Amino acid sequence: MLVQLNAITRKSQVLLILSSNGTLVPRWKEDEYVVNSIRATGVGVIDTSQLSQIDVCENICDQIKRLLKEVKTPPVNLHNTSSYCANHGIVVDISFQDCSKAKQAALNILQACKDDPKEYKPKALPLQVKWQKWSQLDKDRSWKGAQGNVEKELAMLHKAKTAVRQQQRDIGMSNEMRLLYEELLSSTSDYKQFLVFWLQHFLNEVSIENLRPVLDEMKATRDELRETAAKVTNVQRRLSVSSIPAQEKRALQDDVRKWKSKESELQQSLLEKTKTFDASSLGFEHFVREFGQIYECFHNTEKRNQQNIRKRFDVKLIPQMAAEMLLSGHPLEIFDGDACHVPIKWVKGILAAVRGIIGDASVYVISVIGIQSSGKSTLLNSMFGVRFAVSAGRCTRGVFMQLLPIADSLKEEIGRDYIVVIDTEGLKAPEKAVTERKSEDNELATFALCLSDMTLINIGGQTVGEDLSNILQISAHAFIRMKEVHLRSSCYLIQQFVADVTAQYRNQSSTQSILQKLDQAVITAATEERKEDQYRQFSDCFNIVNIDNKEDNVQYIPSLWRGSMSSPNHDYSETVLKLKSALLREVKDSTRPQKLSDFEERISSVWNAVKQEDFVFNFRNTTEISQYNTFSQMFKRQQLRLNREMMKWELEAKQQIRNSTVRILKDGKELYY
Repeated sequence: MLVQLNAITRKSQVLLILSSNGTLVPRWKEDEYVVNSIRATGVGVIDTSQLSQIDVCENICDQIKRLLKEVKTPPVNLHNTSSYCANHGIVVDISFQDCSKAKQAALNILQACKDDPKEYKPKALPLQVKWQKWSQLDKDRSWKGAQGNVEKELAMLHKAKTAVRQQQRDIGMSNEMRLLYEELLSSTSDYKQFLVFWLQHFLNEVSIENLRPVLDEMKATRDELRETAAKVTNVQRRLSVSSIPAQEKRALQDDVRKWKSKESELQQSLLEKTKTFDASSLGFEHFVREFGQIYECFHNTEKRNQQNIRKRFDVKLIPQMAAEMLLSGHPLEIFDGDACHVPIKWVKGILAAVRGIIGDASVYVISVIGIQSSGKSTLLNSMFGVRFAVSAGRCTRGVFMQLLPIADSLKEEIGRDYIVVIDTEGLKAPEKAVTERKSEDNELATFALCLSDMTLINIGGQTVGEDLSNILQISAHAFIRMKEVHLRSSCYLIQQFVADVTAQYRNQSSTQSILQKLDQAVITAATEERKEDQYRQFSDCFNIVNIDNKEDNVQYIPSLWRGSMSSPNHDYSETVLKLKSALLREVKDSTRPQKLSDFEERISSVWNAVKQEDFVFNFRNTTEISQYNTFSQMFKRQQLRLNREMMKWELEAKQQIRNSTVRILKDGKELYY
């Protein structure tokens, strides 16, 4: 053993932990030669025979700290270990020519990004600012309430949208996008995979370095805003006391004004920080989004300009490249989370290119919606082995889809060629509270619910929160109003972070509470739309799977992690596997197969319906809609009454004028009629 220790200590530090089992420890203590020899080698020794587990852990930590101080070799990071691996016959990706070449290409594309991503973004991706303006114009509903010529208003709107597209064409493709276009066009499949990987890797590094300080500032501002709001509430509560002295009341009123002023300042500060965060956020999806805008603004160009464009780049090849990335496992953005819009021409172009590669395959669409950081993306990643972005906070922006092929051995049994998995942005993110886009969550949730064959409604905890309940109410109300979209989407309620999944009766009670809330919301919405005979419960809008079997109605999923340093919870994996099996049974039992072309048209029809449905999305829940309608009816009654009184007064005044003598002064003379 001593010979082996001497050989090992020449290359590395050694920590020897002696177990109390057996007779080795007592013998080792009695042999002075062994003791001195081991100490001479510099080996750290821990005798666990008389130590508790906590003491053993503390001793190990102390020994590791001591050994680290004695390390004389320079530190080596993971990047530098690639050369060591090559010397020892270990194959690493960077040793391949495609990988090293792709790495250099990615560095060239992002050369100026590391200095200031906020400045790099509008320079490398200039069309997206114009795209957001075009999206606002496309969703502009002001013409609907125009008092003048509606056709004239529509013509002006179309002219403004055309002008924005022309501005995009004038800007064209940036140097960075042109370099990426050329690399993706003239390369092998492996090279493209390496290039996308390196771009994502370097962009993640930039995000970690630049966004972390902004996130810390946003968190500090949000905490201060929460404390200020609590102070305002406390002071107002004290003001509500009727017996308060006048002098103290004036002082409290001054405090309310002071804290409200500070609250307003903090909200404005948080809004500015949110804008900074959005402007500094940069991922590979932004580059794909820029390709989409290049395609949308150029693909309908007049024929006389097509030849000039083709000299610079071939527009038709852009959706082909995106289709290849989608089929190789990269998510495709179908709902832009920044512009709150669906680039229909771009999405349809990609899906058409996909059909050209795999044919008009049959698909089944599964989506997930839920509050931010409720484990939606992690659930999809665990269940289907996909790669949606995950971490604390809002990672997914908008709506992304991935296309998963079904094994040939299962195609005939399941009756589908592919499963489309859709991940959505977390709803009710804190930073959205200070923005002006109040209807975005409602539009996004309704789009995902109506687009899918099966929607997983992901609930974090034992009960559905007010935010998610409100959004589902609005989605159901919007669905009732969408007369032109005849869909029958199914839902599967998922409760994550359930402490005890075996507590059957308690979980079922929580389930009934959720369903009662949703049913009541649908009844209220149907009453407002005078369709109470068609819609009596939530399942009349979105069919809840196995509604007759309450035990299977909601899937209870425990937390993935039991603690910060613990291993993943195996119960989570088992439950997710059970959920996957249940979903595949639903796919198998589904009697409404759709082709990829049907899904393409479904995206278009659902989004057009969501755009046109401008009324309900601006409300928080069905109660607000009901209150608004009640107020509107009262206002109309008062308005009619006022109009009648005004018309009556006007008629009486006209009659008095006709019956009276009219005096006309002309040349200083009075004439009587």
